[in-house]
Amino acid sequence: MSKIFSKIDEKAVILAVDDSVENLQILSGILKDQYQIKVAKSGPKALELAAQFPHPDLILLDVVMPEMDGYTVCEHLKKSPITQNIPVIFLTALNEVSDETKGFEVGGADFISKPINPEIVKARINTHIALQKEKNKTEELLRVLLPENVITDLMEEGIHKPQIQDNVSIMFCDLVGFTGISSRLSPEFLIEELNDIYGYFDELCIRYRCSRIKTIGDAYMAATGIHQYDPDHADKLVRLGIEFIRFLNERNKTAKQEWKCRIGINSGSVIAGIIGKTRFIYDIFGHDVNVASRVESNGYEMKVTISASTQKLLKHQYPIQPMGFIQLKGTDAMELFSISIENTRFELARNFILNRLKRDLQESLTYHNVAHTEDVLQAAYQISIEEQISIQDRELLLTAAAFHDAGFLQQIADHEMISCAIAQKHLPEFGYSPLEIEKICGMIQATKIPQSPKNHLEEILADADLDYLGRDDFFSIGKTLFHELMHQGTVENEQQWNEIQVKFLTSHHYFTKSSIENRAKNKQKHLEQVKSFL
Repeated sequence: MSKIFSKIDEKAVILAVDDSVENLQILSGILKDQYQIKVAKSGPKALELAAQFPHPDLILLDVVMPEMDGYTVCEHLKKSPITQNIPVIFLTALNEVSDETKGFEVGGADFISKPINPEIVKARINTHIALQKEKNKTEELLRVLLPENVITDLMEEGIHKPQIQDNVSIMFCDLVGFTGISSRLSPEFLIEELNDIYGYFDELCIRYRCSRIKTIGDAYMAATGIHQYDPDHADKLVRLGIEFIRFLNERNKTAKQEWKCRIGINSGSVIAGIIGKTRFIYDIFGHDVNVASRVESNGYEMKVTISASTQKLLKHQYPIQPMGFIQLKGTDAMELFSISIENTRFELARNFILNRLKRDLQESLTYHNVAHTEDVLQAAYQISIEEQISIQDRELLLTAAAFHDAGFLQQIADHEMISCAIAQKHLPEFGYSPLEIEKICGMIQATKIPQSPKNHLEEILADADLDYLGRDDFFSIGKTLFHELMHQGTVENEQQWNEIQVKFLTSHHYFTKSSIENRAKNKQKHLEQVKSFL
């Protein structure tokens, strides 16, 4: 049986921020046995660590620091959707009422006075961690039962009025042959099976940002677009359906009972609201809901069947097969399509981010563009083959390669951190787990100059990112970077550019055995050529 609260008993993560190494050592010594500790000596570093997975459960933040004081750091934390809900306890020697008032105004949760008293620190932290866990438990339970906008309405207004929701996709999933199979199973085993299957379906809904509406016996109903406008509502639900089938396929390899399903999806409008006064449930109704149910009943086993209205909204490429016009019960004949599950999650994630890069990157980025990302993808794949890494690790490596420069969509400085934030936001939609995303972000951060890979996968991506340094197209690719830096005002002329190249090529080294063998010698030749230009 799946757990509703999967992270309640995990060791909490504390981020301690202070410009004093001595204070950080004291805090680490006090807390290391009970919590996972991260430390930062400056405000900017604190913001970087807070945005990285796993995110802190609580931040201890010094007020008086050079470069960026604690109040400013807290303001930045509260503006970011990634970090805004992390409680912040200020550490300060300041004891004026105005100081505390300002701290609470910028979003602080508490104050601890310096010099630090170990017992007070542990007591305050334990209290806030306990409060945070209870808050998370309550919010998780509410989110299992109700959509976010409904929770907000009930808390603020005490009532939620039914609404007509446009731009919605609805999915029905039925277990094939349920009646016959259930008659042969004990009630206890049947309930255990449904809990296991639907429990994992619920986890996938959270990962893909879809809403589980309800289950009725063997029928599982989900939807997207009902909380707020979502231009990708059809794609998200199709990906969810594909993952449902993948899960059952994997489960059937070892499970005592084999289960197959049919999935039907339709897009349109619904009436959404709360039914009941005491034991209420959130439900959706309308013609398009009925059509989704009919699409499912006319679909194929272990395939996702979609209506024409859903097919027209899809932005990603899927292996779609027309089924022709089919007479659905209670409505006119409708054109249906089936989708097999051949596309991997990596292909879907790669297509998503490459399309974003093609559409939204600035034209002045003549080097850090889609061509560079595709080049790094190819280099990472080739190096991974030569380094003989597993298929599973290769998928994570290539995903990191696809997302490693996504941060340029928003900014140039510290783009690796933004790339990780984009990966953390979107990769759950494609079925990547938090642990997998953490590995991917580690690889992305390893490409930051100066490169600092900490494991084999990070070494591969670091080498792939600068693979061109030892290739025959070094000068043609380098010219695109020169023009990009000229446009940004970082480089003024070719003389300065060549000086930068000499310095960089001299300090750079490859990490993997294959890159050292295939690229290092040629890179050294390029260094000598550039030196001759000076």
